[in-house]
Amino acid sequence: MLRLILSMIVVLGLWAGTPVAGSAQAGGWNKLVGVADLSALMVEGGVTLLDIRAPEDYAKGHLAGALSAPYGTWRGPQDNPGLELSDAALTERLQSLGITPQSRVAITYEGKDSTDFGAAARVYWTLKSAGLTEIAILNGGITAWRAAGRGLSVTPGEVDRSDATFTLSRDWMIDRAGVEAVLSGVRQST
Repeated sequence: MLRLILSMIVVLGLWAGTPVAGSAQAGGWNKLVGVADLSALMVEGGVTLLDIRAPEDYAKGHLAGALSAPYGTWRGPQDNPGLELSDAALTERLQSLGITPQSRVAITYEGKDSTDFGAAARVYWTLKSAGLTEIAILNGGITAWRAAGRGLSVTPGEVDRSDATFTLSRDWMIDRAGVEAVLSGVRQST
């Protein structure tokens, strides 16, 4: 668990130092997408929306077409939820959401505090480590969506199951010694 937490700290630290804008740009997606830009991407189509809130919150209203993908389903086993998903569990999770390596995914969350954003960041990290490249988090979550006067839907999103298989890349893993080396300047972060 410590290894996962430390790797998330490094990844989020690198992420925090990267300039972000509100929309997808030529050559790749930004890590954060604003309400107006996500709306435009939804109109354009081909975006899988993952709502990582609890099922009861999803049922009360979500972005139109969003799939319920509760945060707890992205965590490790109950006795150690900080562990990453096994490759079999990762594949099952992503297949059930219709995700392939080419999927364009936007993650929505409540947007109430930094812990809530941390959950979205973990899902982002998991998708990135599974090989997806076009991933974004709705900046400010559902809270920002509502504040912008955007409506929510209570109709569950539907998707066809994919048959893709996934392996969690170890490229984004780091142990305690690795984090210490990065923080002390002995090792460069990637």
